[in-house]
Amino acid sequence: NKSMAWNKGRLDGVVNFKYPDGQEKALVIDYEASSAAKIQPYPWQTDISIAGWSYYKVQELKDGTWVIRTLSSNVARNGNLLLNLTLRADGSLDAPIVDVCAGVGAWMRINGEAIYGTRPFERDHEGETYFTRKGGLVYAITFAWPENGKLVLESLKTGGGTMGAIRKVELLGHGPLAFIQDDSSLTIDCPKQPDAAGGVKAFVLKLTQDKRCINDDDPGVKYVGWDHECNLDKGEFNNDLHSSKTPGAICEVAFTGRGIELIGTKDVGFGSLEVSIDGKSPETVSLANDSRQVQAVLWKKEGLANRSHEIRITNKGEAPVALDAFHVIG
Repeated sequence: NKSMAWNKGRLDGVVNFKYPDGQEKALVIDYEASSAAKIQPYPWQTDISIAGWSYYKVQELKDGTWVIRTLSSNVARNGNLLLNLTLRADGSLDAPIVDVCAGVGAWMRINGEAIYGTRPFERDHEGETYFTRKGGLVYAITFAWPENGKLVLESLKTGGGTMGAIRKVELLGHGPLAFIQDDSSLTIDCPKQPDAAGGVKAFVLKLTQDKRCINDDDPGVKYVGWDHECNLDKGEFNNDLHSSKTPGAICEVAFTGRGIELIGTKDVGFGSLEVSIDGKSPETVSLANDSRQVQAVLWKKEGLANRSHEIRITNKGEAPVALDAFHVIG
């Protein structure tokens, strides 16, 4: 009630709970002093301490690299980090804790775009490198600068479910790096280890590619009556889907362009969707197919005025349907 009063009727409050018992769509799972082991379909949180939970004169203090590693692994798996800083009785912090926080802040000022507002990639990590994504960009946060000058990431090869052709690789805070992408891996030239920002030994590579879609779990995609699934490993864009067996379930997406393609999955026994743009001329689309087909173009609309539009998708029955992404044209 307080949240709605503060936000003109909009509920922004959430409830964190240690044992949600299947209610992850309503309650945010809290992992006390631990983390989820893989990407989760719904947001979750770790609460953990930079030292002991209570103040001690002699504290075993975690360093900035540990903080950023924990944060990066959480964000790569759809989680947040609530970090406890142990206080003295008068509310002050020991100088070493302040120093760690200042180092984390220095790192975030350079590399924060790989954390803030990002979503999980199709894989959470490869070796010592964690992945996030935002607006068609992919970020690789690596904690092991290669001694041989070559960072090889098989997850970012051409022809994968998510990655298109990479056009540019940048080391945040430093500039472009040379690279080779083929059907086995992405190999990045890393000739010299840069200075560790804030003393944090983590480095962020920003990857620009040509396969840019609105993913089904991106900010701004609205659902009523759908379930989010991830880690399906069947070739879906970003390895996730929104599915529904609920008649009348609605999905709405605002976009700006001259057209849009609805990307989803077809399969035996699948149902149908009703699709419309700006509330006009709804069309019925069948998702039934004689075998499973991922990243299929379910429906396409072109010739729109190049301005803001809204696509509305409605499940027409009790048979399963699945949405994967939206490709904006023009």
